[in-house]
Amino acid sequence: MASKLKLWNKIGRALSAVVLACFFLPFFGISCGGVDIITISGADMVGGCAPGGAIADKAGPSGDKMMESSDALGGPKLGGFTKVAIAPLAIVALAAAVIGFGLAWVRNRQALLASCILAVVGLGSLVGLYVQTTGEMKEKTELAMAKDKGDADQGDSPLSHSLDKAPPIEAGARIGFWATCLGFIGIAVLTGLALREKQAADGDAPPAPTVGAGPPLP
Repeated sequence: MASKLKLWNKIGRALSAVVLACFFLPFFGISCGGVDIITISGADMVGGCAPGGAIADKAGPSGDKMMESSDALGGPKLGGFTKVAIAPLAIVALAAAVIGFGLAWVRNRQALLASCILAVVGLGSLVGLYVQTTGEMKEKTELAMAKDKGDADQGDSPLSHSLDKAPPIEAGARIGFWATCLGFIGIAVLTGLALREKQAADGDAPPAPTVGAGPPLP
């Protein structure tokens, strides 16, 4: 069976780098008819940046109005578009990923232990972020759709001609979020097994010889 410690020493840096890179992929999104109209990356949630997606990429007053009518992000405005609200839990998760990437280059027991703890902290932060963000997005999306429907009944909404036939809008986690979770789980499991392996190896090591000791008694 392959040594978990050697395996971590080989792939630990790459795995930590992949987890860090996943923060620039979509973490959460709002889709309509299978098309992501709004996508939010982990980096967006850390920096309070403008989101991506079909609506955010659409220029002009129509795109601005559609973004405002589906105000499900909770942050301040930026050029007519709603910015993503800064999420402290996303900051904690990113910090765990950054520090973990640095520790992956250190080859000692303390770094292994710290990497394992940081992976658990990062995963816990993502779980909390999922519960918080998906709940808020679904609630605000439902409220925005109810408002648009009320405006459509009065003929004031730019979506008045399409709301009745529009496909359902869904909000939830995206590939970047799940990939980051899997990365943190992989790091925690691999470093945990490597710690146990290293502890067992250190416990089985023979005691160091005493300097000046005489030959063993018969």
